[in-house]
Formats: sequence, C-alpha cells, structure tokens
Amino acid sequence: MKEATTAHIRPLGLLLTLVQGLIGLGLVGCSDDDTQDPCEQVESRCDTLGSKSCEGDTILVCGRAPSGCLEWLPSDRCPTGLACFGGSCVCDDECVPDTTGCEGNTVVQCAVTSDGCLLWEEMVDCAASEMSCDDTEDATCVVGAGCGNDLLEPPELCDGTDLGGHDCLEQGFGGGVLSCNSSCDGFDTTACVPSPDCGNGTIEPPEVCDGSDLGGADCQSEGFHGGELACRANCGAFDTSACDGFCGDGTLNGPEQCDTNDLGGETCETLGFISGALLCDAGCLLDMTQCSSPWQMSSCWIEAPSPMATAQESSLLPITGQVSIVGLTDQSNGPNPDPLVWVDVGAGPDGSDPVQSPATWTWYPAFPLSSFNHPSDDRYEGDLLVPPAAASPYDYAVRVSVDAGQSWSYCDLNGGSYSPADAGDLTVIP
Repeated sequence: MKEATTAHIRPLGLLLTLVQGLIGLGLVGCSDDDTQDPCEQVESRCDTLGSKSCEGDTILVCGRAPSGCLEWLPSDRCPTGLACFGGSCVCDDECVPDTTGCEGNTVVQCAVTSDGCLLWEEMVDCAASEMSCDDTEDATCVVGAGCGNDLLEPPELCDGTDLGGHDCLEQGFGGGVLSCNSSCDGFDTTACVPSPDCGNGTIEPPEVCDGSDLGGADCQSEGFHGGELACRANCGAFDTSACDGFCGDGTLNGPEQCDTNDLGGETCETLGFISGALLCDAGCLLDMTQCSSPWQMSSCWIEAPSPMATAQESSLLPITGQVSIVGLTDQSNGPNPDPLVWVDVGAGPDGSDPVQSPATWTWYPAFPLSSFNHPSDDRYEGDLLVPPAAASPYDYAVRVSVDAGQSWSYCDLNGGSYSPADAGDLTVIP
C-alpha cells in the first residue's frame, strides 16, 4: 500500500518541472522585449497563493513556481479509502460498522482502515465453491437454485424481483415498472411508459431530458471526456453515442495520464527511474510504485528558521531545508534538480509525527535555491502558508522524496531520524 498522503503524482509534469527549474536558474527565459505577462500563458495558473483544490485524488496547492508564476502544484495524493474534496483528504466511507453484505458472489464485511475509514473487505468468494452470496440477513454463501430464485447469480442479468439496480429510466423510458424475463437473460419493458409530455423541449417529471433540454448535463457529467450529449427519443435517458472517451476505455485520451494498459509510451525508465513496471491506476493516473529510483537519501535537515519561528496567521513563512542525496547533490556545487526528487515544507500539530498522523500535516512544494553553492548538498526553499492562530503552537518540518512521491524521508533540525521533539517550533499570532 502506498504511504498515506504522500504518494502524490506529478506525472507528465516532470519535463515542466525541469524547464521551470532552468528558468529559476536564469538559464532560459523570455527577452526584455516581451510585453505580455508570461504567467498568463501558464495553463496551470492559479490566483490565490496557498489555496487548494483537487485533481482526481491528488491535492493541488497554489504555489509560486521557479518561474515566479502562481501555479497549481501537486502536494499530496489521498490514499485508498480517502477522497479529495475541497483540497483535503476525507473519508470515503462505503459501509456501516459491524455489517456484512454481498459484492457479486463475494461475502464482504465492513472494516476500519488505518485511516479510520470504513471500507468493504472481502471475506469469502462464494463462486469458488459454486455457491451464491445471499444477504437476506447476515451475508453468507448459499446453494443457488438458478433462474427464478429472486437472487441475481452469474451469468444472469436479472432474476425475478432482483433487477440489479436497473429500472425503466435506464432502459430509455420516462417511467413505469421494469421486470425480468423468464429466462433471466433480459428485461421485460412492457410495463415501462414514455413521458406524456416528451417532445415539447422542456424537462418535466419523470423525464431525464427533453429534446435540447438536458438539464445542464453534458458528456463530462456523464463520465466522458467530451463530445455532444443528446436526449433519447423517449426522454427517459441520455444518448451518449456522440460522447468521446472515458477513463477505463483502454485508450489514452482527454486529461488521462494513462488508461488500463495504454501508458502513452511511458515506462519507468522514461520517467527517470532505473527499472521496474509502470502501471495505471483506476483513476487513469500513472502508478510508479513498482519503479526503482537511482537515488538514495543520505540526510536532510531544517536549515531555517531554526530552531523556532513566530509568524502571523495566513502569512507566508519561507522555510529552507538542506538535502544530501548520494550521487546527485554532489554532482556540482550548484543546484542539482531531478524530476524524481521532490521536497516539501509543512506544518502540523505541536508534538505530532507526520508519519503516524499524516492527515494532520499540510505540505507545500519547495524548490532549489540557485544562490546556494555546496560540494555535496543542495538547499531548497518553500513558502509555508501559516495556519490559524487558534491552534498554535505548531511543529514545522521538511520532507524529501527520491522516487517522485512514492515514499518520503522526514527532516527535523538535527538531520538524524525524525523526532517530533526536534521539529521546528512555530508560534502563530492573529
């Protein structure tokens, strides 16, 4: 399992990160004759420093990139069982404690994850013993009687009153009663009825749509990347035949980084790793957990402010950290950026451990300091958005990943194994 809140993805932005780093070093840039603000051309531009948003299950933070522009920068990726909402990882509970149920022909029970979230956990695969899952009371495996037992069992599409959640609306009607045919391999729509007002161009219950009136829906709201959504002739459902692409169709399109086995030609090696198997997760984001990094973390520590700081809430507090990575930071006296190396600055409750309580810490990206020259170390600086004074004091720290966020090393003031007692102390004033 990926390390909580840290396995965030900055894929396909790796090249952009390098380019931005070169800009920050003054190696490339725009001429003085340019009159247009270059930040206006940045696709990932944001307006309010420190604000947060979501992209799938990844938290984005509005930060100042090396180019000087405010851009949406990946911060954390919500782990399994947590969903990104409003810029935070929240529980995406699936069930109620101490309950069981059926997922297909599998008995599942409601389990509490390490993050305190409730998820269904597989208990017994009934199909393995040619049985069916029955959740009439407590879920259990039973011997099925086949078609006609009001229990949906593979390869049945429905069985008696068990329609598998299907209804007349899904079949393209305005309402009515859907039933199952006698062979359990199809639906009986004879009792489904069209909407009496279908065709007047205005949605009226129980219509889903009517002509060009789609109720604000479009292909994107129906799970596709684009195209033209239409209404079926019976006003009971949308016609998505002209919609284009969706996550899971096996073809890389839209905003996807990958789709099933279509990785867009990317491999662990093309992303800077030395070996491994690049995967695609259920959200069509590149999964680099099986890739091996060429870098090995040596040491890191908080350089400044040290050992404490006082700042006003909602202000920006620059925090710098010193990083030593074997074979990388000793390549030259200046900065040695690499797309696999990510450095963040963050803050959390006083005395807390960011490894044990990751959800209580907030992290912001840091960038190499071009003015720092050292034969074996690099120095990074990031702006911490100072948290509310009401919960003061806080701890602050630095963290470093050498594998694009798959794992992290946490850095205190002393540079050894991280200890909350050796974190920076932050006092916040209103």
